[in-house]
Amino acid sequence: MSSKSCPQLPDWVAGRLPSEEARAVAAHVDACAECAAEAGLLRALFAARPEAPRDLAPRVSAALRDNEPVVRRARRVRRWPGWAASAAAVMVLAAGAYWVGIRDAPDFSGLGQIPTEEGSAWISDDGIAAGAPVMDELSDDALLALLEEMGG
Repeated sequence: MSSKSCPQLPDWVAGRLPSEEARAVAAHVDACAECAAEAGLLRALFAARPEAPRDLAPRVSAALRDNEPVVRRARRVRRWPGWAASAAAVMVLAAGAYWVGIRDAPDFSGLGQIPTEEGSAWISDDGIAAGAPVMDELSDDALLALLEEMGG
């Protein structure tokens, strides 16, 4: 049987068990060779450990009484996720590209507007708006000849 099945073995070797329980463990160790070997190993370990100085406890108590405890608040360190720097760089680049694009963009405000005479709701030149050839220079006779050619 091992100390896993005999958990009192270290306390028995150290002499910390009540007398009735210590007699029961001693009887078991006498009957079990595995526990007897483990008890021998525990005795060797306990014998090899150094003894604490006898005045250690009073010295520690006195030192604790003499010194006021120093309470320090732990400083919280914020750790940003690894992607945060990349996201910030992308945002700065996007904002810069937008700003440069607006500042240097050509003026398209007049695009698609048809010129009209001031104070008039009509287009100043119907030929330009309709995409037809300008016929202002034709005489009345030339216009009648053109109209006859078109079948009208």
